[in-house]
Amino acid sequence: MSRCQKLRLNYAIPKNIEEFKEPQKEFVLMLEQLEKNRLFDFFRTIDSFVKKNEREDIERWLEKIIFLYRDVYLKQHSVGNEMLLKTGIETGVFLSENSVVTILEDLLETKERIRYNVNLKLGLENLFLQINQLY
Repeated sequence: MSRCQKLRLNYAIPKNIEEFKEPQKEFVLMLEQLEKNRLFDFFRTIDSFVKKNEREDIERWLEKIIFLYRDVYLKQHSVGNEMLLKTGIETGVFLSENSVVTILEDLLETKERIRYNVNLKLGLENLFLQINQLY
């Protein structure tokens, strides 16, 4: 008997696209603060974000961010627009395929760590610093 597991990939787009816009805007704003070396603003934004959101809320927030990079990845592979979320939010930088995959892996790893009780502030700061290295 094989130990392989079938992966059921979700090719369906969520119905309520509007709920993805605000989290993706927040994410891009935090990345911009880090890219522009506005570190005080970046750390203050992360701190206030962690204070106003519960652990489960941050997990759901990360899921919505994953869709942002999912769309970037699918666009690079010429997947039709009907399979894209189309929130109108862009990362603002061209990323290589390897960078996009690494970012998706980092997002999933951070989400998993949050589930297993990592310090939220340190987990998110680490995520953004890892992503910033790829930009």
